Amino acid sequence: MKKMSMPARTPEQIEKTIHTGVAEIAYLDEGPQTGTPIIFLHGFPDDPKTWDSVIDEIRHENFRLLRPWQRGAGRSRIMDQAASGAQVAALAQDVLDFADGLALRRFFLVGHDWGSRAAHGVAALAPERVIGLVALATGYGSGTPSEEVKLRQEQAFWYQWFFQTPHGRQTFEKDPKTFCEYLWRTWSPEWRFTREEYEVAARSFSNPQFVETVLHYYSHRWKSAEGRTVYARQQEILDASPPILAPTIFVCGAADACNLAEFSRGNERFYDSSYRRVEIPGVGHFPQRETPGLIAQIVRELVQLASVAVTWSK
Repeated sequence: MKKMSMPARTPEQIEKTIHTGVAEIAYLDEGPQTGTPIIFLHGFPDDPKTWDSVIDEIRHENFRLLRPWQRGAGRSRIMDQAASGAQVAALAQDVLDFADGLALRRFFLVGHDWGSRAAHGVAALAPERVIGLVALATGYGSGTPSEEVKLRQEQAFWYQWFFQTPHGRQTFEKDPKTFCEYLWRTWSPEWRFTREEYEVAARSFSNPQFVETVLHYYSHRWKSAEGRTVYARQQEILDASPPILAPTIFVCGAADACNLAEFSRGNERFYDSSYRRVEIPGVGHFPQRETPGLIAQIVRELVQLASVAVTWSK
């Protein structure tokens, strides 16, 4: 069985906040301000510290390493009720608003789970801004699974259906921290995380908007909740699943018990640029936590793959 210990932190992480038109987004900003910008997007249930060990591998390279908290996590908050919820169009627009706030014209994206869907959303909405994309665990579009694999994926998504019921909502609302820890343990069956590692992430779940944000994300995904009018244009674009133009490396764990690896096989048809799939034996839903060295290597590979003359505003 694999066991990961918490990474030693160097140097001290300093949390910042940026204001967009609808939100306050908390984030970590490391590396030279003039370095190549890479935005790391975490998933559910997790937070930006999920990238700590990956960042440790590449922090001394010429990268500006940006890690926002998703809406509803940590100190990130939606300030405009008309923009509440967590449909993918909202998550993607948050990233674009975040980049605008930092005057980043072009950037790389590395996203896991919700972060993967948000990153693909950004690449679909603003293809001219995304230099390259590393996506972890959650694929884009549909693969070509067999009927049996489809049913096994439905079973793995039990929590998403559970959230659609009054009992499921009440269970999650009552104790989201314990619920999320159960997901960690079952989604990566061959990984043994430490208590400290989980507690660090779980601090971000105390945000008063966390529960409703999570519930809206899944309700909207399965069409049992309406999207927000403010994101109607973006959502219409994303619903059409336009091809991704940015060079992309997709990484998944063969032992992922949430997003089954078999389910995303065959989705390369949704990419019009270079696309590579990396399926890691023995790894579950959190490749960045379970095999951070490999993910760091893949990030470097993507930057090299997309090494073009790029300028961005400071």
